[in-house]
Amino acid sequence: MNILIVPSWYPSPENPNTGIFIKEQAILFARHFPEHNVGISTWGSNHQPLLLKIAKPFQTLVKLFKKPDNHQILLAPNCKEYFSPAYTWTRKILKGNIKNIITANTKNIREFELQFGKIDLIHAHVSHPGGYIAMHLSRNLNIPFVITEHMTPFPFSSYQKNGKISKLVTLPLAEASKTICVSDFLKRSIAGKAKANLCVINNFVDEDFFTPKQKISDRNDPISLLFIGRLVPQKGLDILLKALKILLKSKLHIELKIGGTGENEKEYQLLCNELGLGNNVVWLGNLDRNQVKHYLQQCDAFVLPSRNENNPVVILEALACGKPVITTSCGGPEEMITEAEGLIAKPENPDDLSNKIKILSDNLSIYNATTTRNNFMENHSSKMSTNKLLDIYKSVV
Repeated sequence: MNILIVPSWYPSPENPNTGIFIKEQAILFARHFPEHNVGISTWGSNHQPLLLKIAKPFQTLVKLFKKPDNHQILLAPNCKEYFSPAYTWTRKILKGNIKNIITANTKNIREFELQFGKIDLIHAHVSHPGGYIAMHLSRNLNIPFVITEHMTPFPFSSYQKNGKISKLVTLPLAEASKTICVSDFLKRSIAGKAKANLCVINNFVDEDFFTPKQKISDRNDPISLLFIGRLVPQKGLDILLKALKILLKSKLHIELKIGGTGENEKEYQLLCNELGLGNNVVWLGNLDRNQVKHYLQQCDAFVLPSRNENNPVVILEALACGKPVITTSCGGPEEMITEAEGLIAKPENPDDLSNKIKILSDNLSIYNATTTRNNFMENHSSKMSTNKLLDIYKSVV
């Protein structure tokens, strides 16, 4: 079987972690099923040289004369990344150049088929732009397509107006043979708002890469908490910082490491200083995959106090490393964590979050890395998830 992946988000030189899980999942599928071929079709959705802004005409003119070249990258013997550049701009003008973006993806299809043969299925990640592109490729080339939806909350506010969801989202969902939701919560959210043939497959990670490692620590070391995520309101870092202030008042010896960058980074650093947390917080900045693994292996617990989520990949990475997790009941995370693996706090509630952290820190010894890892393998292993995905591919084809 030949499968083409069309991602809405994908790593770029400027944003190496954007959509990295989509790339990694494609590689994992190819690794588990070497008899099938996987192509990843990219056009530069997150690549700065291809993002044009009306407010910056000179910069835009320069970019028009420096368009990147087509290229291909072999990721595995049966998995290849194809890049045909296309400019992107505001959706208010010609739908963000969607016609030429579809043309770029069609070029990628032709290159894939020259090397591997006819494509049997298109798999888009997120209904727009990926799903919208896949819908038109499907219409033009008579190839079935499926969508994995990741939007949280669903749909993004930019796709809603006066309570009505944009057709850029609803049309692909209605035409897709299957829409794969990454959580039961997301499935319920979509079912109440759009027509779609829904099923659920959770996200998955490389458990051969994210593995437990014994943490060597002194009994006088502070409790080491880790947060990794985009520094934006959705992830609730401000709530975590306020909870940390409460914990320090109770004389708990604690350290918080923060990995990631984002548009609210300076605001959160200012809040950290205002709360007097400078001696207890370490800002790690943007992390590559090896650094993410290292810090997960070295922390005592992972904390993700989000305001809304579906099926956070970073929680799966923490569980694969055998770490207990504290997160919030904000949609999908509460589906992922049992009492043996961590605690669930109320969202938007620093008091409850600080209480959950205190409970976990007082009972760290009961959270067994081997048990957490085994539970992860039983419920979230990549082999289990890719088998489910293959079953859907076969049923559609």
